[in-house]
Amino acid sequence: MRVLAFRKRLEERERRRQSAVRRLEKKLLENGYESLEEYSTDRRHADKWLMLDVRDREIMDDVFRLINLRKRIPS
Repeated sequence: MRVLAFRKRLEERERRRQSAVRRLEKKLLENGYESLEEYSTDRRHADKWLMLDVRDREIMDDVFRLINLRKRIPS
């Protein structure tokens, strides 16, 4: 019984995290990385969740510049 309850809590936590990541991705694509305030929670989460493998800030900035360029291309 305890294992089942623990598993449900883990699944709910993961579902909430995935939802938060999707909301942040949408915000980044619509408004761009530069729209996030420098020390905001969203910016820290963008750095953490979306760029886990990139440790070099210069590379991260390039990636977000490309995202912003892509966002401005008329569809």
